[in-house]
Amino acid sequence: MVIFALVLAVIGIVVLVIVLSLFVRRRLVVPIGDVSDTLARFADLDLDKDKGAKVREHQYRTDEIGSMVGSLARMANNLRDMVGKINGASQSVAATSEELTATAQKYIARCRQGA
Repeated sequence: MVIFALVLAVIGIVVLVIVLSLFVRRRLVVPIGDVSDTLARFADLDLDKDKGAKVREHQYRTDEIGSMVGSLARMANNLRDMVGKINGASQSVAATSEELTATAQKYIARCRQGA
């Protein structure tokens, strides 16, 4: 009878450990892996919105993982906005440079005609 109780207790502990490990994997390991993958993409300057679908499913969690994912989403949006502003400013500088070059060429041409 004691051996039966001992075997039953061991089986119960094994089942409990398996269930607990599955829970921890599902609630912690997988989301942290998704966040890590997203951080690696950001480190490679890949800010593509479509590639972040896997991590976005964790965004509305109310724990630390949800907070990390929300911060990553804000960071990505801010970086995309900054890159867009830099792109716009560089296009403006390029257009102004072209205008200045055209004006300088006209001025040089007038100076040559007058000389």
